[in-house]
Amino acid sequence: MRSGTTALYSFLDQHPDVFMSPIKEPNYFAFGADENPGPIEGSLSVTDRGKYLDLFAGARNEKCVGEASHSYLYYPAAIERIEAELGSARLICILRDPASRAFSHYIYHVRNGQENAPDFPAALDLEKDRLARRIHRGHYVSRGFYAKQLRRVLEVFPREALRVYLFEDLGERPAWLMQDIFRFLEVDDSFEPDTSIRRNPSGLPRSGALHRILVGRSMLKRRLQPILPKSLYRLATRIRDRNLVRPDLDPEIRRSLVNTFRDDIHDLEGLIDRDLSAWLA
Repeated sequence: MRSGTTALYSFLDQHPDVFMSPIKEPNYFAFGADENPGPIEGSLSVTDRGKYLDLFAGARNEKCVGEASHSYLYYPAAIERIEAELGSARLICILRDPASRAFSHYIYHVRNGQENAPDFPAALDLEKDRLARRIHRGHYVSRGFYAKQLRRVLEVFPREALRVYLFEDLGERPAWLMQDIFRFLEVDDSFEPDTSIRRNPSGLPRSGALHRILVGRSMLKRRLQPILPKSLYRLATRIRDRNLVRPDLDPEIRRSLVNTFRDDIHDLEGLIDRDLSAWLA
């Protein structure tokens, strides 16, 4: 989460040989069949098998079908459920410096009106209570132990079924990234998606009043949203994003988070054979 999955979903969806679920993150495999987790980080889960399969009813002659639930890396049940129901699958993972990711995650929830803590340290203090109460939101630190999570994947799937990328790859060489993914999926790797538009930015609103109008929930808004044209929705989203400003993470909080993640980052370096020293700065 907050590592570029929305961008990857968009770029994959542009390929003529790839069909992506119209709901980006249905979270279907995240829990057992008898569990209903409710919203995960704000996204409603599709727990019924028939409704999940319906998401792919629009697929025609595409070579690949997929979805982009970032919860599958984090929740332990997901990988075994994927293997049990699908047998084989190709898995794509993108990872971000966990300290920066945690802060972006917090800002994202503030942007969406889903975080009631007064500041980031207070939100971090609430995490243990949220975990204990099985509230599937605001797991800012817990989601950052990537080596531990990837090892669960590799206990179930062979290494060749998994591709792991970094958030830096998306920012610095998106064309290479997508070409490599297309080769992995065995679709036309000469296709060039439009990577110029970045979606789902985080930030704090410059104008709180404007932000509340755009993202606030009301009975009138819920009734109007299904019948309003998509062009109007996209316009409102652009206005919302332009009203955001990205704050800086306090250096002392960053140092504390880096120390929390240090051992896992070193473990991850060996696991994926990438230099992650910049994450420790």
